[in-house]
Amino acid sequence: MNDVSSTCLLVLNHNGVEHLADCLGSAVEAARRAPSPVAVVLVDNCSTDGSIAFARERYPGVEVVVTPRNDFLFALNDVVRRRREDVVIILNNDMRFAADFVAPLLEHFHDPEVFAVGASILNWDGSEPTIAQRCAQVRKFWFYKWWNYAEQR
Repeated sequence: MNDVSSTCLLVLNHNGVEHLADCLGSAVEAARRAPSPVAVVLVDNCSTDGSIAFARERYPGVEVVVTPRNDFLFALNDVVRRRREDVVIILNNDMRFAADFVAPLLEHFHDPEVFAVGASILNWDGSEPTIAQRCAQVRKFWFYKWWNYAEQR
């Protein structure tokens, strides 16, 4: 892919209303600051805690997709399949995002060899990484993955 003209932030949620203000607020801000159009979509796995109403009322620009049943992470398969954006970024509802986190991810897609990328994950106060950079490669039809602890930030 040489040009990313559209992106979608998919936030998976199930009964996470207590997280949605931080999560959706920061996702909407990150979408606003991205270099190309970014849709923010809450994928709700049949919440019963008011998550859907909260998201619709407080974040009217966020698309809400309610899955037919709580199918955990697998609920994203059908949603991703129907999206038309060039890149889909999958997120959890218990995260908050740096306002500029989208652009550095998209830069990697200028390389046609890149299939997927991941963002740095920091502790809640942002002071240190919780995991190292994940790397993967296919060599001779074998999939290899490892953690690059040398480049933690």
